[in-house]
Amino acid sequence: MTVCVVARCTENNSFVLAGDRLFSYGNQYSYDSISLKRIGLTPDSRWHTMFAASPVSNVLPTIRSARRILNGGGTRPPYGLDTVERACVQAYQEQRRRLVNDTILSKYGIDLETYRRDGLNFGVQECARINSEIDQLRVGVELIVFGYDEWNVAHLLKVQGPGASMCCDQDGIAVAGSGAPLAHSSLLSDPLPVASQAEMICRLCEAKFSAEQDRYVGKDTAAGVFNHPASVTEGTSERFISIPAMSAIRQANSLGQNRPYPRALLDGIMNELKSAITSENIGEAIRLAKRIIDRRRRNRESAVRPPRGEGPPKEGQ
Repeated sequence: MTVCVVARCTENNSFVLAGDRLFSYGNQYSYDSISLKRIGLTPDSRWHTMFAASPVSNVLPTIRSARRILNGGGTRPPYGLDTVERACVQAYQEQRRRLVNDTILSKYGIDLETYRRDGLNFGVQECARINSEIDQLRVGVELIVFGYDEWNVAHLLKVQGPGASMCCDQDGIAVAGSGAPLAHSSLLSDPLPVASQAEMICRLCEAKFSAEQDRYVGKDTAAGVFNHPASVTEGTSERFISIPAMSAIRQANSLGQNRPYPRALLDGIMNELKSAITSENIGEAIRLAKRIIDRRRRNRESAVRPPRGEGPPKEGQ
């Protein structure tokens, strides 16, 4: 399936995350290096998810349902922990109910509510068969939800089948996917460096590398941080490390140069986190470029415009 890891870090009151980029489509098809497995959950960019899924086709319907519940519940940003948690749980349960209706009960022309009310009309044996199909149906999605509430307090939780949540605030780590047992074992083998983003990135990448023993975990890796918003009206800012930095972490880990990792490597990671190009930087760069283009266009127009009071030369002049 995959592996996704999120951990709390006291530096900048941030979240550090790592995971593969392998997408699975049932048991037959999988593709590596397609996308980062993170999705924004709320419009104010204060809550996000990482996901592990097989099939991946159930992820976005679940996320869209959670967004609809948040937007239609009469609440406004910033969103509290309970509001986000309930929306994700309800969305997960809605997706499972939708799958039951579409893949099992649609052949009878009924939905789950009707079946619960009138199921005995099918007979004992048929009801037992339908019940077994419903029990065995899996959404196949695990969500790691992380973000900041209306008091700017950081929270971390998981939502998984059959539609239940698990608070991860106490231990400050959440792991999802088929490689989760291996990653979790790596994380718990030594105390986590919770005060350093660079060291935490290395440890989470190390956990992800360990999870690669699972054949459903992709070899490509992404890692970065989500920093604490400056106020309750602002969103998180994200920073992701480069492929060369990821390769350096993998090499140090394979050579046993870990725990502690080399200072030069940690300094290099911090420099990347401070200078990484993000969606915020790109947006500002686009706005700046547009201002420059507009100014140059105005300058060109003023350069060819005739002085005031003079029109174009008349015919014969």
